[in-house]
Amino acid sequence: MVKIAICDDEREFLENVGLAIETYLNEKGLEYNIDLYNSGKVIMELRENIVSYDVVFLDINMPEVSGLEVAEWIRTYSDNVNIVFITAIISYAIQGYKYNAVRYILKNERQLKASIYECMDAVLYNMNYRGIDKRVFICNHKEKEVIINKVMYIESSAHKVMFHIDGKESDDYVTNNKLNDIEKTLKDCEYMIRVHQSYMVNMMYVKKVSGYRIYLKNGEEIGVPKPRYKEVKKTIMEFKAII
Repeated sequence: MVKIAICDDEREFLENVGLAIETYLNEKGLEYNIDLYNSGKVIMELRENIVSYDVVFLDINMPEVSGLEVAEWIRTYSDNVNIVFITAIISYAIQGYKYNAVRYILKNERQLKASIYECMDAVLYNMNYRGIDKRVFICNHKEKEVIINKVMYIESSAHKVMFHIDGKESDDYVTNNKLNDIEKTLKDCEYMIRVHQSYMVNMMYVKKVSGYRIYLKNGEEIGVPKPRYKEVKKTIMEFKAII
């Protein structure tokens, strides 16, 4: 189930965005729930319940409470809600980068469907709705199925490799394989990147890269050696732009 909120003070555009998203999700065969809000003030009445949404579309230029103010408010509750800004003026988009928005959509009816489809591709990718990539590794002396796109990062330590998997106990996913061999095995996984002699990271779980460190969405940090940093940051930023 994909839960979506759309907030825009222009009723006709609000409904058109909702219709375009419905069409997209129906074509994908996904279950969904879409709620429409006509002001930032109204959506903020949800308080902590805002985190129940997977993605929130926000018109930047709304009266009383702007989309940027709503985004700032959302981030006080969660860094995981996907935010998409809607704006009639492209220069406003620059102000939204600090809220880690997935996309910016221009208010252009002729391009709306194409923009929504591209945006939702990125949102679903960000949510890991991209098919399940399963691999089998020998973990703790027995075969263990690992869903690679749920692996947040892979850590090599004391001649063992540990898969840190979203929602799983890492101690259950320890293998004697070398990280170099695992890197070769996962070379077709475009979202995995080697960032350190001892670490591979799933770029879908990266929140930001700053000060020779990678900050993951679960709050963990991974250091990046200075010689690798520039290339690692460039690769992650390019990946984030694509998704």
